[in-house]
Amino acid sequence: MTIETDIKARLDGHSGLAALIGTRSRAIKLKQNEIYPALTYRRITTNIENTLDNLHASNPRYQFDIVSDSYESVRQVVAQLIDAMTTATTFTALYIDDQDLNFDNGPGIYRNAVDFSVWQQ
Repeated sequence: MTIETDIKARLDGHSGLAALIGTRSRAIKLKQNEIYPALTYRRITTNIENTLDNLHASNPRYQFDIVSDSYESVRQVVAQLIDAMTTATTFTALYIDDQDLNFDNGPGIYRNAVDFSVWQQ
């Protein structure tokens, strides 16, 4: 399995996160007229680590963008996302930070970005 497949499976399979967004986690962009709350994720950078004992590990950085029509809902999804990613067993995710992107008047949504460093051999 690829790291993206593992991440998607973890997002959909985490009970706390699934209770809030169901399977509305998408790579790169949301569907047209997506129901909120929802999230997107994308690979920001990739580093390949080589070790002396010939193990190769991928260490990409992923950014998750959470959107909802209420600020409280965004914060609830952020908390469950951090739990889902940092307790995964098929990869190791290190929480880097999150940025409150506030209210977007255009579509009338609240946004928050969350970054993780993800390790997988």
